Amino acid sequence: MAWETLTINADGKDYTCHVQGSTFSIPCSSSLEVGNTFKVGAVIWEVTEAIDVAQRNEILLINAKEVKNDKSKKGRVSDKSGGTVMELQSDNGRNGKN
Repeated sequence: MAWETLTINADGKDYTCHVQGSTFSIPCSSSLEVGNTFKVGAVIWEVTEAIDVAQRNEILLINAKEVKNDKSKKGRVSDKSGGTVMELQSDNGRNGKN
């Protein structure tokens, strides 16, 4: 799999980085540490490991996991039509109740 170039947002600042799966190559100026989060588009990622490549304070190699949004979605809008429930009548004079 090839590395992709994309933009992340960390602490309100945009950084250009490279990504391969869940591994990110990010500038050290982002100051990301384990436990911090960053955003890629609408997806939020949490840093699980941060390695200073070659100990030169230039590039962080970050392993991250996607933060799942487990909030339940709002269901259907309730019926506000004000209609009444009518009994159905089927063949042979029987009503809808069994």
